[in-house]
Amino acid sequence: MISHVDLKTQAKAKIRDYIMSLDLSESNKLPREELFCRMIGVSRVTLRSALSELEIEGLVHRIHGKGTFVNMTRVNMRLSFNPVGRFSDLIAEAGFKPRVQTLAVEVVAADARLAQALGIEEGDELVRDKKLFYADEEICAYCEDCFQLSLIGGRDPQELREAYP
Repeated sequence: MISHVDLKTQAKAKIRDYIMSLDLSESNKLPREELFCRMIGVSRVTLRSALSELEIEGLVHRIHGKGTFVNMTRVNMRLSFNPVGRFSDLIAEAGFKPRVQTLAVEVVAADARLAQALGIEEGDELVRDKKLFYADEEICAYCEDCFQLSLIGGRDPQELREAYP
């Protein structure tokens, strides 16, 4: 079977490879768009589309007028916590422009209901992440995710807020 991989997906893979090849102890800023396009062999439209998806996934973040930066927290995380990408893909596949807004990332004690659902002890520390999903700037979904704090090695859950803005 012949599989076809679109340019945006190929560009995302090249960007990920580029990020993994960087010495991130020196700098986490990605090259300017014009240079990056030449480096990976795609148009600016394709590059921007790939970077937008990587931003939704939390791998990079953009600062208008300053550039695109590797999200160090996300790169260093062993946990892949990304329902955001899946919901965003569904919104995009429905023909809308997706956007995600993090409302809160907090540490809470598992109540009886959550403890039973997660198969943990009541009172165990959880990270609760609350997000709004938008379709063409209209709210379309609210999501609340909980997972054990131990899954992120006891690190500050506020790092997640930075990782998944």
